[in-house]
Amino acid sequence: RGELAKCLAELGNIHLSQGALEPAGRHLSAALEIFEQLQYPFGIASTLNSLADVLRKQGLPTEAELGYRRAERICAQVGSPERAVILLNLGLLLLERGDHAAARGPLQEGMAIVAEGGRRHFQAYFCVALMVCAAAALRWDAWDRLADDAEDLLAETGVCDSDIAAPAQQAAVLAAAAGDRGRARRAYDI
Repeated sequence: RGELAKCLAELGNIHLSQGALEPAGRHLSAALEIFEQLQYPFGIASTLNSLADVLRKQGLPTEAELGYRRAERICAQVGSPERAVILLNLGLLLLERGDHAAARGPLQEGMAIVAEGGRRHFQAYFCVALMVCAAAALRWDAWDRLADDAEDLLAETGVCDSDIAAPAQQAAVLAAAAGDRGRARRAYDI
């Protein structure tokens, strides 16, 4: 049954990556049910994270947040380094809702996890997302450091993803709203 759950979860993730949200949700829900019966925390957390991604893409942020938070708690209990992925997703969801202050904590915590693990490509995601928090708080010294780090990491790793582009655009909009066209241009260039 564990192998069946893994296959269902993988099939759900493939559908999710293709934007087929209904079959993604159906397969992920079936996988989650089996993982819960087996009491397999890694499978539960990973599948909850993917289901929360489906809910986020379906425009259900409250439900998505509940899924991310439950998945994060499980990862914290078992000490999984994949907790960083969930913290990033939670932070991005909170940024999308405009709750910059609430996003800062999960994003900083996730950044510490990936920095400790040497996952440099992943650090870029956190740097750009944290730029939004810094811009919202008008903390331009922090914004500059994060932008420097993000630019270096992106040049080094070549990462290109919508989860970097969307917060970069948010950081640019906030900088422009604060009257800082230079920083706005810089964020758009990321």
